[in-house]
Amino acid sequence: MFLIALLYKPIDRVTRSTLVLHDLLKHTPADHPDYPLLQDALRISQNFLSSINEDIDPRRTAVTTPKGETRQLIKDGFLVELSENSRKLRHLFLFTDLLLCAKLKKTTVGKHQQYDCKWYIPLADLVFPSVEESEPIPQLHATPDHEIEDMKAKISVLKSEIQKEKKSNKGSSRAIERLKKKMFEYESWLLLFSPTIPFRIHNKNGKSYFFLLSSDYERSEWREAIQKLQKKDLQAFALSSLELQVLTGSCFKLRTVHNMPIISNKDGKCICQRVVIAQLLPQGGAALFFFVQMVSDNGYEYWKYCPSSVVYD
Repeated sequence: MFLIALLYKPIDRVTRSTLVLHDLLKHTPADHPDYPLLQDALRISQNFLSSINEDIDPRRTAVTTPKGETRQLIKDGFLVELSENSRKLRHLFLFTDLLLCAKLKKTTVGKHQQYDCKWYIPLADLVFPSVEESEPIPQLHATPDHEIEDMKAKISVLKSEIQKEKKSNKGSSRAIERLKKKMFEYESWLLLFSPTIPFRIHNKNGKSYFFLLSSDYERSEWREAIQKLQKKDLQAFALSSLELQVLTGSCFKLRTVHNMPIISNKDGKCICQRVVIAQLLPQGGAALFFFVQMVSDNGYEYWKYCPSSVVYD
């Protein structure tokens, strides 16, 4: 599993940098000299990611229904759902004909992880409400920025304590596991309360679902992926309990996003954000240089240059 995660790192880097580029372009005036450069860099990144998606073997992301039909997984990822005025971490699965929202079940050590389906919507019944049709945004308690920063500082302190325990000859494995558990709780809290971008979908039958995302680009990606599938001739349907059970059971093997997007890395640092700088080359194409904002063990922020640049035509 570690090797698979390692192989995904180059793609993950471009994906995260594309998100930053999208937001950076949105806040850059159209008459700014860097605006066309950012447009080119975003186009190159998006084309690269699209080519990667096209190369994925469709047999690895498909499930056969009890009726013998093939249902393809198009996109999946972790999102924060706002349900009953509470933030819930969900795993969203977009198939060729439906959208399924699931929760990862808590399992005992040694048992395979499974998903619990919270709800699903056939794409034929899914609509994006217009501004006029939208319901009022659910009551949402905005987390103050200072609380977010305080939590990042706590995570940094815990990481420092873990490193000290590992270096100490008397370091207790039980103490390290206790610190890691506390750190995971803090990172999970940050994962839940950092997203602020609203994303609403509506079932024609009357039920609405509300999500909070980390960026406008992430929201547009989900919307565009769904709308692209809705251009096909889709029919409304209802899954039987057996069909839903088979589909939910297959999600664990089909998923392409295996881990929650926790904000820290394994080296004991806390990654706050990433920035990509695009440089147009004289011979054509562009080189993308990646930087990450880090937080050291003593709480100081600094920028780290990732040594390898990527060149695209």
